[in-house]
Amino acid sequence: MKKQLNLVLTILIIIGLTQGLAYIFGDKLILFPSKNKLQNQDLERLNFKSKDNKEIEIYGKVLPKAKYLIIHFMGNKSRAEQDINWFYNAFWKDQSFPVEIWAINYPAYGESEGHGTLQEMANSSLEAFDYLIKQRGLNKQIILEGNSIGTTAALYVANERAKSIKIKNLILKNPPALKQMVLEENGWWNLYLIALPVSWKIPKALDSIKNISQISQIPILFLQAEKDETVPVKYQNMIIQAHKGRHKVIVFKEANHSFLPVFAESSRLREGFNWLKL
Repeated sequence: MKKQLNLVLTILIIIGLTQGLAYIFGDKLILFPSKNKLQNQDLERLNFKSKDNKEIEIYGKVLPKAKYLIIHFMGNKSRAEQDINWFYNAFWKDQSFPVEIWAINYPAYGESEGHGTLQEMANSSLEAFDYLIKQRGLNKQIILEGNSIGTTAALYVANERAKSIKIKNLILKNPPALKQMVLEENGWWNLYLIALPVSWKIPKALDSIKNISQISQIPILFLQAEKDETVPVKYQNMIIQAHKGRHKVIVFKEANHSFLPVFAESSRLREGFNWLKL
């Protein structure tokens, strides 16, 4: 009996330690910051102090007489310097109208200070939005653009600010239902010992299903990769179906998670921009 009790206690201790460590390091299992130096030619750089006195950097591409201010929220393993060039070249470069586009390096990415947590990602994204609206938003129409996990930040900002600031549109590429994806895609192989505490670390601010359900007044263009293995279509559709307002989904056949529209698909992207009335 004593041996059985000791075995049970040992198992409970192992379970407790596993879940405790998974909770403590949950952010590190989701976010992958990088600090390496990157080329940022032709980009402008701004920085501001966050409310907790951390320096946050933003990179931008500014064209004269821009009609739109695009505020871009980058993907997980990317950097603002990379994402802004990729998305400008793929989406905006060949359009008939000039845009001004800025992207934030979340805390612990690039030279942005901080610890690289999901909560800091949410906080800094909202503060960056407020800063850019004051500094660069005069006489421009505001569009929020998110890539992968960056869509969670874009939707949080939209939900927080749409009542006080007119946001014309959102453009969301491969948006994840983050908590559902952590639990359903990863829970089975670790018996939820890791997935469950990791899901607890996802702040309510980044609940994309809740956020998108509350901004039905904003038209949203969704860009979806049909063969996405990082954010399977199932979890993208959870976000799409939660939006009760006007939206359009453009599915890119055979595309994977990191796709950017190629020349052959540019007409379909133009179709989306026409739908947004850009």
